[in-house]
Amino acid sequence: MPAGPLPLGIAAFAAVKLAGYTLAGRTLNRANHVTQPRPLVFGAARTVLGVIAGVSYATILGKFGVNRSEVWYYLNLFPVRQVEWFLMLLLFYPRSERRRYVDSTLGTLWSYLLDVPAVALAWVIPGGFWIC
Repeated sequence: MPAGPLPLGIAAFAAVKLAGYTLAGRTLNRANHVTQPRPLVFGAARTVLGVIAGVSYATILGKFGVNRSEVWYYLNLFPVRQVEWFLMLLLFYPRSERRRYVDSTLGTLWSYLLDVPAVALAWVIPGGFWIC
């Protein structure tokens, strides 16, 4: 049974997200034909925003008795992630001619996809950890 957020588990989860969001920043730069922002800066900002929003989301849903293992937890996370990505696109790509809604939806799906290796990695870390 997961013991809670061990530092190594948190670091592993954040590293997967940082790498994935940095790759997303690189992809967005190419799609928008720009060199700024630096992909690592975008990835770090998206990771920090995700941690803050994730902890807040888990705390709020926990007060309503929604467990992280329930399907509703992940379904309700979709609009939260959608807003996170939309905000990131507004902040980092203000002159983008691409459609933000489409990019924020693709980013949201990317966030879910990144959860798979991040959670899988957590299973091999001694003591495990829980995520939000």
